[in-house]
Amino acid sequence: MPIKPTAYCLLLFAAILSGCQQESTTTESPGKTKSIDSVLDEYHQAMKSKDAPTMMSLMAEKGLYCGTDPMELWDKNTLSDYVTQAFENPSLEIDYKINRREIRLGKDGKSAIAVDHYVMDVITPHFPVRTVFHLILDENNAWKCNFLSMSLAPPNDGMKLINKLVEAEQLVIENSKD
Repeated sequence: MPIKPTAYCLLLFAAILSGCQQESTTTESPGKTKSIDSVLDEYHQAMKSKDAPTMMSLMAEKGLYCGTDPMELWDKNTLSDYVTQAFENPSLEIDYKINRREIRLGKDGKSAIAVDHYVMDVITPHFPVRTVFHLILDENNAWKCNFLSMSLAPPNDGMKLINKLVEAEQLVIENSKD
């Protein structure tokens, strides 16, 4: 009996789904993920207390660190300068609570990706911030962040309104040039 095209499509769909399942080793190595949790908590506590030396001690020497602005691509020294200068501002108050954290440990147990979600009023009280970390074990078996990217993560259903507001602001700017 020949197989119908619909059956081929279903087989192909099943093969694709089984190949796309994301592997999560978070629960397989609770000791390592707990130590990653501790490093991330230390990072956030240093941010809140404006402790630049502690923050920088958690960063790898040859890392890439990205802020929320497209121009903010830093190495460790540039990030350190930026953070130190920002933390010197006495009116800067940083407080937030992590709303969600996901950690995925690499198969070799020597790297991990972590994602934290929170609302930081100093950046924006209206959109969650998503910070993505890539952590590696250094030669002393300590977790160091060698990649960090902070971005605003507005809900998908709000993007139409955000785009309209940006377009309206651009029109105001263009009209004010005339």
